[in-house]
Amino acid sequence: MVNSEDVIRSDETGAPITGVALSSVFKILTLDFLDHNIVNVENAMHSIVDAVTSCRFEVTDPVSEEVMLMKILQVLVACMRSTKASVMLSNQHV
Repeated sequence: MVNSEDVIRSDETGAPITGVALSSVFKILTLDFLDHNIVNVENAMHSIVDAVTSCRFEVTDPVSEEVMLMKILQVLVACMRSTKASVMLSNQHV
């Protein structure tokens, strides 16, 4: 079974597939499903940041690369804006 983290980190997936994985993580973060009372939320937030900061995708054209970079930025900003789960991020991940 492949999860979003594996897809985001894989350099074998194209930009469209990686973009969908990033969008799904972004949606979860913006809906504020995660909060500091959930078991392993700290590990989840660290995994999200680690996966997104090491994101790899096959570049096909400059426009798709810019779109992917914007999606990466959106997910990282959503991690910080998550009022319930962002408190679990370490200084290193911030």
